[in-house]
Amino acid sequence: MTRPRDPLQRDRLEERLHHRALAGDRTAYLRLRGLRRLWRAQDAIRNTRNHQGETHA
Repeated sequence: MTRPRDPLQRDRLEERLHHRALAGDRTAYLRLRGLRRLWRAQDAIRNTRNHQGETHA
């Protein structure tokens, strides 16, 4: 599954899965955990690319 491009869409998906997980849906919990790991990794990659070549004084 790819990451939603729209941050609001990503937030809504995360919120929906979170509520389903709290209701006892194990599949939603595992999917949410996997998506959060994926998003964190993608954010780290994007941030690394954004900071390449920068010099800090």
